[in-house]
Amino acid sequence: MSYRYKFLRFPGGKGKAVTFSYDDGVKKDIRFSEILKKYNLKGTFNLNSLTLRGEHGITKEEVADYILSKGHEVAVHRYIHRGEGVIRPIEGIREVLDCRIELEKEFNRIIISTYRKKCMRRSVIRDSSICGDTAMSLTGITTGSL
Repeated sequence: MSYRYKFLRFPGGKGKAVTFSYDDGVKKDIRFSEILKKYNLKGTFNLNSLTLRGEHGITKEEVADYILSKGHEVAVHRYIHRGEGVIRPIEGIREVLDCRIELEKEFNRIIISTYRKKCMRRSVIRDSSICGDTAMSLTGITTGSL
């Protein structure tokens, strides 16, 4: 184990963990939440605050009823999936920050960005870090109330 990760631990002091995350805040999230609950598992639902307003997205009430009330966590998701080099840094920062502010206001809790560093573009990690998300979320630990 590299020195850099020597003190990073998951609940119970574990060095490794399996995480479950679901993106975009669609109606299928309700079913996924129920499956996780059936097996006593927790997940992270990466929500886009714009989707919460649309007809195809999960509603704010459904997030409260099927995700937060079941002990799952909500995390920030960028508004638009644009490729590297297409989005200017300030646009990426604005997307993350606006989404985070809206979700925190709506659900009255601290909302962070979650990402797997090896899978994400550098710009996404940079934008999330600039917006105050310097720590990665540990799935299964619900973020605190404001």
